[in-house]
Amino acid sequence: MYLIYILIRGDFSNFYPYPFVDAGSLGLSKVLTNSAGLIVLFICISALYIKLGKTIMNRK
Repeated sequence: MYLIYILIRGDFSNFYPYPFVDAGSLGLSKVLTNSAGLIVLFICISALYIKLGKTIMNRK
């Protein structure tokens, strides 16, 4: 949702708060690729923290 808001707002104001979502200079396909990469990264980090938490809890 936030990404959609940023892209619509940036289209009107020509201001993008993050350089990896600057659709004006990168193009929409690159912005979507960057966003998908960030989602995958966050999912992997989250899974790592969940696994680490379960490992620590099982040792007690």
